[in-house]
Amino acid sequence: MFGGSWTFIMIFAAILFSWVLLNAFLLAGRGNTFDPYPYILLNLFLSMLTAAQAPVILMSQNRHGALQRYLAEAAWLPTSLLPNENLKWTAIDDRKALPTLSDSGTTVSLEFSFNETGEITGDFAPERFYKVKGEYKSFPRAGRFWNYQEKNRMKSSQNSSKAQYIVVI
Repeated sequence: MFGGSWTFIMIFAAILFSWVLLNAFLLAGRGNTFDPYPYILLNLFLSMLTAAQAPVILMSQNRHGALQRYLAEAAWLPTSLLPNENLKWTAIDDRKALPTLSDSGTTVSLEFSFNETGEITGDFAPERFYKVKGEYKSFPRAGRFWNYQEKNRMKSSQNSSKAQYIVVI
């Protein structure tokens, strides 16, 4: 994503600095600025950039939440958690692993916990986006899984619970 990268920030800062430098010092000395102080044209461009980036940021947060939901709910269909080109696993220790799911430039991870037989006993996301009063906010979320039963030669959890930790200020 170019819009939130350091490259974008540096180029953007250079353009702003150049705009002010060009208008305030170089062209002002000649008396023919194209956007004199208080830089109304620059303000218009910045407003348009903000208006264009705001929905992109919201869509990205919404997509991030949807991918995390998919990853967390995939515990009920274990074959969907098999490693592939979009899903990579990293071991944390003997009982924990971090699956990382990537899709269309969005990447999410959850920490999964396992029991001694390899069944998923829980998942944890330190940051999960939820829509609260029209705005997306991030909160930690945890899930627990138990009561595994085999159906059609596949073992999956029959019971689970999810908890989101919302801090009220």
